[in-house]
Amino acid sequence: NVVEDLDGDGVEDHYDPDDDGDGFSDLEELNYPSDPRDANSVANVAPDSLDLNGTSILENQPVGARVGQLLATDPDANASLHFALVEGNDSGGNVYFSIDQNGSLITTVSFDYENNESNFSVRVQVADEHNFSIEKTFTIHLLNQNELPYDLTDPSMLRIEENQPAGTRVGDIVFADPDHGSVLDYVLVSGAFDNQSFTLDANGTIRSARTFDYELNSTRTIKIKVTDENNASVEKDYSIAVINVVEDLDGDGV
Repeated sequence: NVVEDLDGDGVEDHYDPDDDGDGFSDLEELNYPSDPRDANSVANVAPDSLDLNGTSILENQPVGARVGQLLATDPDANASLHFALVEGNDSGGNVYFSIDQNGSLITTVSFDYENNESNFSVRVQVADEHNFSIEKTFTIHLLNQNELPYDLTDPSMLRIEENQPAGTRVGDIVFADPDHGSVLDYVLVSGAFDNQSFTLDANGTIRSARTFDYELNSTRTIKIKVTDENNASVEKDYSIAVINVVEDLDGDGV
């Protein structure tokens, strides 16, 4: 007898179920078909396609928002495929995303278009159950959306002494907009509260439209609407304090 041991594993080929030691049995290779006596000829090939169905995300979405679905094919029937983010060229955006158990690419942060980059590159690998794999990079686009203005007004500064003439400055309504370069329009909402007793200019400055008497009413309420150039608006109520002035005609201290 001469011991024929193609893969050098100490098991004679006649009794060895995997003559070439490539991890696939001789029977699997014959059925595939591949050469059971060639370690470079195996009963498996790598996945042959990898795509991402959806490559954009709106800003301000919560963590875990879905970007798109990873899709892959494998020539081998019934292959079990697994997706993963991997390091390599164009993988700088990987830290902002993850892949869930369904193969969806999801976010790990909430993006702000005004303060983040607008494009992120990710590198994805798809591997079969035998760890044969391919890799591909995708560019994720961050999309801007119009955001509502928000209030920066100091309510304690909205005040006016009684008996002041119409046109007296009361204070300023101050709003900002997350969207860079937005132009805001300030208006008093028609018919609301004491709006008819005040005026409001384009810069948000409130002035009186008549004289107020503390003894009759020490607080006035107004409603203001702030709108950006894309017609996104917010409304808010404000209290204006009327400040008492001691009126003592006869000087008797009463």
